Amino acid sequence: MSLHSNQQDKNQNDEEFLSLFLAHQKRLLGFILTLIPCRTDAEDILQKTAMIMLRKYNKVGEIKHFGSWAIQIARYEILKYREKNRGRHVQFDSQIFERILENAASQITEFDRRLEVLEQCVGKLPPTDRQLLQLRYNKSHTIKQISNQVNRPVQGLYKAMARIHKLLRDCVERTLLAGDRA
Repeated sequence: MSLHSNQQDKNQNDEEFLSLFLAHQKRLLGFILTLIPCRTDAEDILQKTAMIMLRKYNKVGEIKHFGSWAIQIARYEILKYREKNRGRHVQFDSQIFERILENAASQITEFDRRLEVLEQCVGKLPPTDRQLLQLRYNKSHTIKQISNQVNRPVQGLYKAMARIHKLLRDCVERTLLAGDRA
């Protein structure tokens, strides 16, 4: 394998990592901020977490549950931060902090799981329903704007969106319930 080919592989790997990281960055920062209230410190932890993740991602390659993996790495960085700053801030007892950390991590993991199931459920919708969701949420159009674009009455679109939301809610709940039984 040539040096040029290795560099291309590394660049592609870095691009894949960056794409995944950016998709999870806000949630990861939110997780850190629930435990480290100083935004500057939280952003420093996020940066250290990203650097560690990139190094590990380049060694391991594809990560199946990227969000959960990111949370685990951030968790270790938060614990290092706490240890380093033990005398600087008033801190929770270690056992209480561990419970808070576990709870926050499990909530993020559950959110990621629900989001994954929601994406599957959206994929099962008819194309016209997916188009309405795309216009409403990805393009941030108002119902009135969508009405003009698809030539349907506003009242009918409100009913259609309510029906789609119910279908998605039911699908997500059914899928999650079936997964819990398995």
